[in-house]
Order: sequence, then C-alpha cells, then structure tokens
Amino acid sequence: MPTSYLVAGASRGIGLEFIRQLARQQQEEDDDVVVYGTVRNLEKAPASLTNGSSSQEAELRRVKWLQLDTNEQSQVDEAARQVDELDVLIVNAAIGGEDLDLMDTNPSLLSQYLQNNVVGPHRIILAFLDALRKGKQKKIILISSRSGSMDMQAKSQQKHGSAGPYSVTKAAINMCAIQLARELKPQGFIVNPLSPGWVSTDMGNKIVNDKAMPVEQSVGGMLNVIRSLTLEKSATFYHYDGSVVPW
Repeated sequence: MPTSYLVAGASRGIGLEFIRQLARQQQEEDDDVVVYGTVRNLEKAPASLTNGSSSQEAELRRVKWLQLDTNEQSQVDEAARQVDELDVLIVNAAIGGEDLDLMDTNPSLLSQYLQNNVVGPHRIILAFLDALRKGKQKKIILISSRSGSMDMQAKSQQKHGSAGPYSVTKAAINMCAIQLARELKPQGFIVNPLSPGWVSTDMGNKIVNDKAMPVEQSVGGMLNVIRSLTLEKSATFYHYDGSVVPW
C-alpha cells in the first residue's frame, strides 16, 4: 500500500516545498506515495499555474489538490471527506512574520493569530482523524517554531524568530501537540511539533534575509525527521536538523 501525505497550507513557502519534495519522491517510487495539498483557492493551486514545461511542474500535477480554508469549518469537512485514508498529516497553515511586540498587539489581532495558528490546526486535525485512523503510520506533524520555545525565549537576550502574537501561538501549538500525543497514544498516533529554522520564505524574509536558509534544506531535514519518528519519540519538539528543541 502507498504511503499517503497531506500538507495543509501548501500554496507557497514551506508547505509548497513539502509538496515538491514529496511529489518528487512519488515520481521516483512509481506512485508508491500519495500526496495531497490544500490551498484556499483551487484556481490558484500551484499546479494550475504551470504549463507543464518542466519536470518540476509535471510533478506538481500528480498532486491531489484540495480546497481548504482553515477558518471555514465547511471547507475543512469537505476536504476531509475526499481523503479516505491518510498516513501523515502535516499542518503548515499559519500567519505571521511581523516583528510585533505583544504590547503593540490589540486583542482583535491576537484573536486573529490564535484563530489561524491554533484553532485552525486543531480544526484540521479533528477533521482528518478518521482518515488517519485507517492509515499505517498515524503521524500528525505541527509546523511550529523555536520562537514558541518558552525555555529559549526566557533564557536568551535575543528573540528566536518573531516576537509577540506569533510566539504566543507557537507556544500554544506546542502544547496542543503534547496534549494530542497523550490523548491519541493509546490509538498508536505519533504527534510532534517541528521547527523549520529560519527559512528564506515570504514570512521569514519579512524579519531578516541574510541568515535565512534555503527552503529546500529546511524541508528536506524535516522530512528526514518525520520518517524517523516512532511512538517513543512522540511529544518531542524537534528542529529541522533532528536536534531536540527545549520546551
């Protein structure tokens, strides 16, 4: 049976690179991998914007694209109905990138961050649980950030990534991973947050671009971590290079 992956939030950046590398694996392994990618608008899905002129574009056309807005319950439910069985769920959808202090964040903006970065991923996980239960690997991966590490933020004189609302939501998604790992462990689920590092994407470059790594390096490392995960490693916070990030 093929291994199935779904990447939520795959229109660009880290999510799209996950799709590219998984689609390449799919082609190399002769369809032994099934890849789903979600976007807010199917008309703007990466595959629909290509003309098939390169091998990379051809790879993207093998992906099964689903329309999904994390804040729209009906869309999430409809996307989940189109996936019968799933091995690995990678939840990448999030907003952020502005170096904004919490004292400069009004309650409405903080609520928006929480809805997109915490409530939305929770909604997606619940919707795809039935498909994951039918899968072989039962892995749930939450793309987090070292800016959500309370230990690193408290002990360092410098900020690790974005400050303010983004860090708050990433700390919250880390706790979601811990709680879900505990609750789903009896069913054989593996749940982990991953830190992609400082990556050269639209979000990462809003803060700094001279130290950002290529997205290919980050995603390649995270895929290696994902493939190595076992039930014993569940509820551990990993960096893209396989090192453990303190909570």
